[in-house]
Amino acid sequence: LFGLGAMAEAGHEIDPGVIERGAAYLREQLGAAGPRARAYMLYSLSMSGPLTGEDAAAALALLDEAENGDDPRLLDAFALGALALALDAAGEAGAAQRALDRLEATVEMADDGATAHWGTSGDGLYDRKTMASATRSTALALSAFVRLRPGSELEPLMVNYLMSKRRGDGWGTTNETAHAIIG
Repeated sequence: LFGLGAMAEAGHEIDPGVIERGAAYLREQLGAAGPRARAYMLYSLSMSGPLTGEDAAAALALLDEAENGDDPRLLDAFALGALALALDAAGEAGAAQRALDRLEATVEMADDGATAHWGTSGDGLYDRKTMASATRSTALALSAFVRLRPGSELEPLMVNYLMSKRRGDGWGTTNETAHAIIG
């Protein structure tokens, strides 16, 4: 659904029925998904069309769970970037900025100050299931900062990091390459 939304945003004709079925499926699965997947699902929904009031409520509830829950690591950098973008798309600018604040608080700066990035959650199964990587997390964080906090001093440092990870025609995987280019 994310890919179809990105293609439609780029001006390609996508069958609206395909988007509608994909969005309906994600909405059906949202309640059963883990918090990280939920954040990306909400972001994907925001890329495919307007978010519903229920989507906005789910995004706000997820941020509340991250801010007030028992596990301060509930959402990793990739999920926080996705959630910030989804909240912004839902018209929840203040909540989007709070998610971005949480993301910024976890940035990893290079010793020489030339790059900024986010690592992965390191919880094994999540990494294998979603192809999580520092490149992909940093690329989505860059997308969030460019849209929600343009001109941040972190932007060129994130770009430096992403460019340092580029090899030949792209980054480690097609997934990383796509997110890095979008970022």
